[in-house]
Amino acid sequence: MADSTKGTEGRGVLFLVASPLQALSAVEAQDYFKEYGERCNVLVIPGETKRATKQIQNCLARGKWRAVYFLPDGDRPKDLVARRRMVDALVKEHGAPSRLYLGDFRNVIGIHLARKYRPITVILDDGSALHRFTANRFAEHRASGQKARWWVPAWLKPLARRLRYGISSGPLPPVTLFTIYERLTPAPQDRLEVNRFERLRAAFKLERRDDEVFVIGGCLPELGLVDEEFYDAQIHWIAERAHGRKVSYIPHRRESSARSERYHADFGFNIVNVDVPIELLILEQGWAPGQILGFYSTALDTLHLITADCGAKIVSIKIPDSAIRSTEDISFINSVYRYFEGYSEGFEIVEAPLGEESRGGGAAD
Repeated sequence: MADSTKGTEGRGVLFLVASPLQALSAVEAQDYFKEYGERCNVLVIPGETKRATKQIQNCLARGKWRAVYFLPDGDRPKDLVARRRMVDALVKEHGAPSRLYLGDFRNVIGIHLARKYRPITVILDDGSALHRFTANRFAEHRASGQKARWWVPAWLKPLARRLRYGISSGPLPPVTLFTIYERLTPAPQDRLEVNRFERLRAAFKLERRDDEVFVIGGCLPELGLVDEEFYDAQIHWIAERAHGRKVSYIPHRRESSARSERYHADFGFNIVNVDVPIELLILEQGWAPGQILGFYSTALDTLHLITADCGAKIVSIKIPDSAIRSTEDISFINSVYRYFEGYSEGFEIVEAPLGEESRGGGAAD
């Protein structure tokens, strides 16, 4: 990264986060880019659940900030206007930021800040959704040389701005991706800096416990991506293959609590509901399980990085196209699995067993 982006003096620095992973990446970015706490303000978009918001707060507590602000909740027009007024008031008070660290690249307030004030913009990890971001950025780059198909007369532009609630919108300016996905190819207008969570990893030393298995839960049925029966069949398969070892199930923050309670009753799983992301849980407890299983969760990427030194094995269960109910998501899901295929050590992809096949052999042995 050029010196002009790391720790420059002058105006303040603004972070905007909307998930625990984004908050964890913000703390790591603060160290990597040498951003000093007295110059750093954080804007938090409340999580979709109280647990998610608590996780965001606990992650941010590991950093040093001048102030942390919570934006008004909700996505109605009046909520967006309230958010826009709040961030513009903060900019008026503290001055336009020299740099913006944007967690949720889809958030209209983040785009508003990047386009209106034109700071140096860094995109923080938002999980595997970053695969979609880079694909969209290539599309934007191809379209940038094309003539617009419509235009707004100058005299209509003030009205158009009011109709958008005073929010600047459109493609983001050139950005730096600060991400664990070092094999992603950024669009020509962007650049990439690799996040290896060096600050976190340096603070903890892990041992491996081979009699322990962690299962990273997902909200795939809640999102309508797979049937409940398909999801249950995979968990049943894991339970059989992990026989004799202690299995801990870590529910997704948007996952049905009734499901995890059922897994506890049916399979004896230890259900782990914590107020920190799984990455922090493992680091702070000082040990990693011998195996960590999941589907295409971002946690498989981050845990592969964080547990590499202790030799934990990551197992991804590949969902076949025939089991994915949302056809528009098939390409994206497969792009995540293709990225998984690039890991050389400590990572295995297994085909999801279907129906009675869930009683066959598998990787959890």
